[in-house]
Amino acid sequence: MKINRLISMLALSLLLPVTGYAGLEDIRHDAEKGRTTAQYELGILYEFGFKLPDHETEALAWYSIAAERGNAPAAQRRDLLKARLSAPQVEQAEARSKQLLVGMPAATSEAAAPSVVVAPETAAAPAEIPVPESVSAEPPPEVAPTPLGKP
Repeated sequence: MKINRLISMLALSLLLPVTGYAGLEDIRHDAEKGRTTAQYELGILYEFGFKLPDHETEALAWYSIAAERGNAPAAQRRDLLKARLSAPQVEQAEARSKQLLVGMPAATSEAAAPSVVVAPETAAAPAEIPVPESVSAEPPPEVAPTPLGKP
C-alpha cells in the first residue's frame, strides 16, 4: 500500500507543474470558483497528502463535487476512496461537500476558461533547391551486399 502511495506522489509531483498553477492557493481559489479540474486536483492533494495533511474525508468531499459536475476522473477516485472509508467518514465527507457548495458558482472547465487564440501561420511553399549540374539525376547503381567483416 505504501508503494502505491509513493508512486502516486511521484506521479503527482511530475504532473502538477504541468497544470500551470503558481501554487496551492491558486488551485484552492479555482476549486472554490467552480473549476472542476481544480476540484479534482485538490482532492488528489488531500488524498495523498501532497503539501496538505492526509485528510481522506476532505479529498472525498472535493472528488464528490467535481464528479457531480461531470469530471470523470474525479468520479473514479471518489468511488475508490468511498469504498475504502468507513460510513461515518463518508457521512462527514458528504456534509463537507454540501458546506463547500454553499455560494460556489456553477461548474467551469478548461473549455470555458478564456484562452489565447493564436492564428496559424500561413505556410509558404518550399523553394525549389537548385541541383548542381555535376550531380546526376540518375539513381545510383545498386551495390551487391558483402558478407560482414569483409570489405
